[in-house]
Amino acid sequence: MGVADAFCLPASGSMPRRLVAEGQLSRALSLRQIGGQLINMGGAPLGALLVGLAGLAGAALVNAVTFAATLIVLILVRPLRPAPAPTGRTGLLAEARDGVRVALAHPVLRPGLLLTGAAAGFLLPVASVLLPLLARAEGWGGG
Repeated sequence: MGVADAFCLPASGSMPRRLVAEGQLSRALSLRQIGGQLINMGGAPLGALLVGLAGLAGAALVNAVTFAATLIVLILVRPLRPAPAPTGRTGLLAEARDGVRVALAHPVLRPGLLLTGAAAGFLLPVASVLLPLLARAEGWGGG
């Protein structure tokens, strides 16, 4: 999830301004935010319902179909404005290292970054690792 989000979130955040005219940008950003909130609230219950009805293989199949549909839409949609040309890039790892260095050196960003890292280290494994392990240990099925 973390690797997927690391690529997906910046890419999806940059697309509205490339896909809509300047006058429609606020509406597009609002629609993107509302859509994201609806997906965050409804995705897990709908996924659980799907696993309960069709099993894990059925849920994986539906997931693959939705990803294929998204890929087709992305191929068909062309941006109104081209992406700005990169200037003086040194490489992904070097830029990531520079970003972390700046955040750790900043007196306001440093505590926020450390708190986010600590929260991610203690809270994220609960849902993504510990709950599936608990379900397996207890013999719980998808239903």
